[in-house]
Amino acid sequence: MPKQGHLVNAFLFLLFIFAILFVITWLTRAHTELFAANLFFLALAVVFFLLSVFVWIVSWAFLIKRSHNVSYKKMLVIGFSSMYGSISPVQLGAEALRSFRLKKQCSVPLTESIASAMVVKGLKFLTLGFVSSVLIFLIVFNYKTEPLLLISLFSGFFVVVAATLLFLLPLKRGIGLRIASFFAFLGKKVHFFGLLAGYFENYSNYLQKVSFIEFSWVFFLSFFSWVLEFLAFYCIFVALGFGVPFFSMVFLFVLLAVIERTPFLPRGILLFELAGFAFLSMPALSGLRLSIGKIGSFVVLFDFVRLVVPALFSILFYSAIKLKQTGLSKKNSLKSRLPK
Repeated sequence: MPKQGHLVNAFLFLLFIFAILFVITWLTRAHTELFAANLFFLALAVVFFLLSVFVWIVSWAFLIKRSHNVSYKKMLVIGFSSMYGSISPVQLGAEALRSFRLKKQCSVPLTESIASAMVVKGLKFLTLGFVSSVLIFLIVFNYKTEPLLLISLFSGFFVVVAATLLFLLPLKRGIGLRIASFFAFLGKKVHFFGLLAGYFENYSNYLQKVSFIEFSWVFFLSFFSWVLEFLAFYCIFVALGFGVPFFSMVFLFVLLAVIERTPFLPRGILLFELAGFAFLSMPALSGLRLSIGKIGSFVVLFDFVRLVVPALFSILFYSAIKLKQTGLSKKNSLKSRLPK
């Protein structure tokens, strides 16, 4: 892949997202609702979502800071400039991108940077896994639901539970070493699993160095990140003037958060939108009878806030940094050529 291939991929995927949003707007005739949206609350939704990302990056940086003398400012710059990598299955692209950049710029080992990211993700998934298990119980036993919605929900839930177990079970070093041994066995047939075996052995050792207080602090930050993301979600409903009952709003938020983790689909794209439509078109779940145009406007705005804005912000942020670095490099080169 070319040096900036990941950036090109992000641009291409953004074009794909814009195409999806245009099609949804056209098919549902949501433009009337979109033009009538309250811009103040839409801007507030953007701010809350970016703040949730900020808290997410801070929790990762906090764990890095324990053993490396890297400034928070430097790690925040790396984190925000890598945010466009989140347009990937389970958002792992952003974790990998910022870990590679942290190694290149600050000499922090990849294993430690990725381990810190996995701790944060594991604790965030722990909260989501608990709440979503209650959600699935309520849906399966109390509501008649479309099969596609259930399949999407269960696939996302499987990813959440599997990731939580893989990221947090190694807290018990013995279990972590057993996981590493299992991957080592599979690695005899497939090389990739052999790499995972080495990673989980190092990850188990890393977790033993994280204190209970540090875990508690990261758990609080992870939960606070969810709260900010929910506030962004809530502001979209307010911007559109929808009086959705609070319980239904929480219900939908958790549902979409799980489906967003559906494997093999970057940010659950397509299934995410279908699930939003399915939920909001069922008065028994949403508590409202909404027109197709109103539902379409919500889906478009939420995708805009969760996908388009963070990716564009990150790409522009990264481009500005690269331009500044190029300018400084040319300036220093010119100075070196001048006679002393």
